[in-house]
Amino acid sequence: EINRILCKSDILYFANTFCWTLDTRRVDTRKIPFVTYDFQDDVLTWLVWIVRTSSTGVVEKSRDMGASWMAVIVAVWLALFHENIEALFMSMNEPEVDNRTERSLLGKVRFLLRNLPEWMRGGWIEEGRGDRLMSIQIPGTSSFISGILSRGTAGRAGRAAAPFSDEFAFVEESENVLKALSEVAYAKLYLS
Repeated sequence: EINRILCKSDILYFANTFCWTLDTRRVDTRKIPFVTYDFQDDVLTWLVWIVRTSSTGVVEKSRDMGASWMAVIVAVWLALFHENIEALFMSMNEPEVDNRTERSLLGKVRFLLRNLPEWMRGGWIEEGRGDRLMSIQIPGTSSFISGILSRGTAGRAGRAAAPFSDEFAFVEESENVLKALSEVAYAKLYLS
């Protein structure tokens, strides 16, 4: 119970104590602990601040900096430790959002959840009732992590606490997507 309280109160404790990442270039072991660098501490706490203050933020991505993994960690942290939250991942095509492999955003979410201690997963069971393509539910908190495509009508029908728009600089209909997302959430997070 103390670890659950510590994780809920400090995303850096959660990330550095319980989170794992993948490096597919490694031969010995692909699964490695997600131990944050100083700049990742700043980004993780800033992303949480964006959500809490209903602000807008942009994370400029570059290779090997962990931007996608940090977004996944924040989404999982929100869903595991906060009631009735929806985190929303958006990217240009379905395989990038969710193809059930770790190459996709929701695949990374599943990898992270799968590697947490069972008591921390909030009742989530991989390929169970709450684990569908483009949608993952955490039964213990009634929270969701969902995926949508970056198209002009993206998000028109839903609401989310934390929408993560991945590779947004490359979205062809970006103006239409921005309009469609304008009322989806108060906080807006762009990764590109």
